[in-house]
Amino acid sequence: MKLFSTTLVLFFAISLVAQDKVKISYESPEGRERIINELNNVKILEIISNDKEALQKKFALQIVRYQEGKPDTVFTNGTNCDIVKIPVVMASGDSALYIHEPCKSLTYTTKKEDFKITLAGKLQDSTFKMSINYPHGSSTIVLDAQPGFVLQNPFSDDKRNIKTNTPTPAALYFGGYKQGNSTFYCLAKTAKSEEMYQKFQVEDYYVFYLTIKD
Repeated sequence: MKLFSTTLVLFFAISLVAQDKVKISYESPEGRERIINELNNVKILEIISNDKEALQKKFALQIVRYQEGKPDTVFTNGTNCDIVKIPVVMASGDSALYIHEPCKSLTYTTKKEDFKITLAGKLQDSTFKMSINYPHGSSTIVLDAQPGFVLQNPFSDDKRNIKTNTPTPAALYFGGYKQGNSTFYCLAKTAKSEEMYQKFQVEDYYVFYLTIKD
C-alpha cells in the first residue's frame, strides 16, 4: 500500500511538471511570398500554439529594446486583465452595463483552431511600423529601425516548449552581428537574447517576450 501511495504521488508530481509548459511553433513566409515581402521591406513572423494545456491561458507580449545592453520596455499588453463594467444610459432611458475584457483577445479560448499571434511590419526610412495581431484583436506600434533588420525566431528550431507564467524571448528584431563586410543573424540563436551586446556587440535590438499566463 505504501508503494502504491508513493507511485501515485510521483505520478501527480510528474503531471504537474508536464502541465507547466506549453508547446509553441513558428511560421514564416516561404518561396514567392517571402521574396515579395523582402522587396517591399515587409517582415512577418507567426507564433502558433494548439497545445491543449494552453486553453484559457493568456498570451501576453512585452517588447524590450536593448541599447548597449541596457533594457527599455517599449510595448506591453496583458498586464491588467481586470474586467471593467461601465454603466450606460440607453436612448430609451433604460440603463445597461458595458463590459470590457481587456485580455479577451489574448486568451486561447477554443481548441477547434490554433491560437496564432502574427507579428508583421514594414520598414520605412528609419521606422518599422508594426502590427501585432491576435485571433480577435490587434495593436500597432512604431519601432526605430535600420535597413538590414530582420524579424526572427530566437531559437535554433521551429518548435519549443516554454514555461508558463515566465517571460520567454519569443522573437527578435535586430540587425545581426557584423564582422568586416559580413552580417550574421543565426549567431543570435547561440546566445541569450539579453546578452547579444556582451557577446557579439549588437548595440541596438528588440526582444519580444511571451508570457503564457494562467
